[in-house]
This record gives sequence, C-alpha cells and structure tokens, in this order.
Amino acid sequence: MQLITCTTPEQIVEAKRIRYQVYCLEKGWVDPNTCPDGLESDEYDDDAVHFLVADHRSGHLLGSTRILLGSKVTLPAVKYLDPRPFGFEPTEVIEASRMASLPTSRSQSHAIFLGLGQAMWEWAIDHEIGAWMALADAPVYRLMQLVGMPIIGSGKPIDYIGSMCIPCIVDTYACAAMFKARGFDARVA
Repeated sequence: MQLITCTTPEQIVEAKRIRYQVYCLEKGWVDPNTCPDGLESDEYDDDAVHFLVADHRSGHLLGSTRILLGSKVTLPAVKYLDPRPFGFEPTEVIEASRMASLPTSRSQSHAIFLGLGQAMWEWAIDHEIGAWMALADAPVYRLMQLVGMPIIGSGKPIDYIGSMCIPCIVDTYACAAMFKARGFDARVA
C-alpha cells in the first residue's frame, strides 16, 4: 500500500471522487443529485486533511479518508460522544471521517482499512493528537474491533447519513501496538 497525504487540489478531487462512488452510487447515503460534478463533498472538506491509499505496484487508487480537526470545527462525533470523560477536550481530538474503499478493491478491505488508519494515525502522532473519534458504520466498527483498534469508549448506535453508526473514541498512542502486530511500520513504541 502507498499512503498519500493529499497536498494538491487534484489529490483532494480524487478523494472526493472515491467518496462519490461509494457514498452516492454504491451505498446511497448521499443523494448523487447533490453532487452533479461526481465529487462527494460537504461543509467540512475545506478544513480537513485528506488521504488516499494506492496499490504500491500499479498506483491505482483503492480508497480515501479524511481527518476533521477539532481545533477548527465542532466534530460531528462530539454531538454523540463527549471525549471529556476520557481525558480529552473536544478541541484536542480529531475525527476520522468519510472512509471509503472502492468496490473493485474490497478483496483487500482489511489492508486498505489499516493503510488508511495508519495514514491518519501517523498524522495524529506527528501533531501530538492523543485521541481520534469516529462515527463508524456498524461493519467498520466491527472491523475496528477485529483488528484490535484500541477503542476506549463508544456510544449508542445512531442513524447518521443513512447508516447505523457507532460513535467511538480511539487512543492514538495505543494504536502503535495494533499496527505493529499487523506488520505495519509503527513509529511509536
């Protein structure tokens, strides 16, 4: 897997194109008529950090995600799960958001999930972010549990953009052991 932090407008367009294919066309969570340009976007995109994962051999894009910064916006997940009881102020956390893998790459779904997770984790470590939140749809939440993601808290399931999601908070620093156990380069012990 090649992990890409989007630094150009073209890369961000590719991330939004993947989201359109998954969120609009495949899942039906977002009305495709609201995205006439074939790019799924919302009010959080301008202040987000976007990521792509590509096949390291072919360069074909496999998936995308983004991080919302609690220091810049009120995170959607904070509306459903308060990070303060876990020792974090809402402005000190980030939110993993709009994770999507293309249907053609689903046979690699665990690797794509871990690759996108590693990209977000590395960014969080580099920026000294102690926790990240997510509104994880039920299958992603189960995958988080399966791979040993260090979930330190979760809330009641909610309907979020048409999918049953579980608000959760993850300990950033504890992720190192999980990535290392799965053969990913965990930079923090």
